[in-house]
Amino acid sequence: MFTVIGDSLLIGVDRSSSDTGVFRMNLDTGNMCCQTGVGEAPGEIAGQGQAVVQQVNDEHIWLWDEGSRSITLYDYDLSPIERTSRIGDRGSLRAAPIGTTHVLNVTSTADPFAEILNYTATLDEEGEPIQSVALPDEFSHVRNAFQLQYGHIVSDSERAYIGFDFSSYIVGVDEDGIQFLTNSPKNDPMPPQEEPRLPDLAEYPRTTLSMDVDSEHLFVLYSGKQTSREEVMSYQSDDKLGALSEKLNRSDTILLYEKQDGSHVDTWNIPVQADDIAVTEDYLYILSTDDMEPTIIQYERP
Repeated sequence: MFTVIGDSLLIGVDRSSSDTGVFRMNLDTGNMCCQTGVGEAPGEIAGQGQAVVQQVNDEHIWLWDEGSRSITLYDYDLSPIERTSRIGDRGSLRAAPIGTTHVLNVTSTADPFAEILNYTATLDEEGEPIQSVALPDEFSHVRNAFQLQYGHIVSDSERAYIGFDFSSYIVGVDEDGIQFLTNSPKNDPMPPQEEPRLPDLAEYPRTTLSMDVDSEHLFVLYSGKQTSREEVMSYQSDDKLGALSEKLNRSDTILLYEKQDGSHVDTWNIPVQADDIAVTEDYLYILSTDDMEPTIIQYERP
């Protein structure tokens, strides 16, 4: 997970080294600095789990850490300013800031689907939701396994946008609730779930891999890849399921949506397989990993 600020400053998350954690990189020089580390000390992040990292204003970086289920606010030198120890009473599947005063928390229970909380330094004590968002009818059949759908989240000053690992649904949510729910153009539904379990990769495609937003559009890195049962068994017998996961979790397809109404407006085909994306007003940034070597590539936007 990474974000790019002003076409030269990258803020990213790397849990593979205990010395790294959240880091800052100058894209002009390639120099990395201001690493938080991985651990339990103030400002450090947990050793595993997903993360949401975003700029919230000209001075602060916002991080939601799945491993610790917490929010940390950093300055640009990645010194921690404040941190919550939990988010809400119903768990946190993903969380992102809406502007500088509110948090959208996608609950791990699906009851409700999400909640809007005031973002304060004492969120633990004052974190009663100011708005609850009901689970959409389209997702009701996965209520008992909603936490297994995971999902991606990105936000701006007005709204948060949510995608999912095994469905092409995109949801736009603000302080008044769900503003749009779209499943176009791929139309991959939530997998049928009779019991809490992960979807079968031989039957259902991987979908949303990464998301970002600019002043007008939402950008979705979309996989659409799936495998066969024979391929799963082959990778499993060779103890290489991680390699199969990497194969499915990369893509050269980016879907563009109007961020106000969720309408699909364009599809970009990029020249490399990407693991993650970030956008600015002028450039598209791609994280691509070959032979375990991550590379950040900058492209001028079409």
